[in-house]
Amino acid sequence: MLVTWSWVVVVALVAGAAVAEPAARSRSESQLGPAAAPAEPAGWGRERLGMSVEELRKLYADAQLAPPLTAPFDDARIQRWLRLGVREDDLPQPVDIEYRIWDGKLWMVLVYTGANPAPAVRNALEKRFGRPTDRSALPAWVWPDRKVVTHLDQKWFALIHRPTDREARAGLRPPPSP
Repeated sequence: MLVTWSWVVVVALVAGAAVAEPAARSRSESQLGPAAAPAEPAGWGRERLGMSVEELRKLYADAQLAPPLTAPFDDARIQRWLRLGVREDDLPQPVDIEYRIWDGKLWMVLVYTGANPAPAVRNALEKRFGRPTDRSALPAWVWPDRKVVTHLDQKWFALIHRPTDREARAGLRPPPSP
């Protein structure tokens, strides 16, 4: 139990960063061409971005509800579900996976890469998705409705459903001042 709670504290600290794009991109997302992969990924594993939390729970009964995020992401429409110590075929060490829900829909899948070295993670991502759209130190893959953003030095990457991301960002934005 101690390991789980200490991990949850780390996730709570790191997870807020995954909502924002890393600032070190070599080009803005609008300047990037399509990703090299032949088709947009539907999800990371068996899940499908945009699916309901009920569908996600049916797929991954081992997922645990995580504590809510803190400001500015402390919105009742955000839920976080975690799976710990997940083995991925293309990575040497287990990873922890967070499923972030916005307004009942799977918004993003965050993979915390743990003990996996950054070059191994980058190679696994390139094997799965092809050549990155942005080949900088923070590789990214962008499709019309999906994107993968990375922060390998902070040991995470995220597969994001872009339409839900736009909804969440708009919903989290404070109302304009009168």
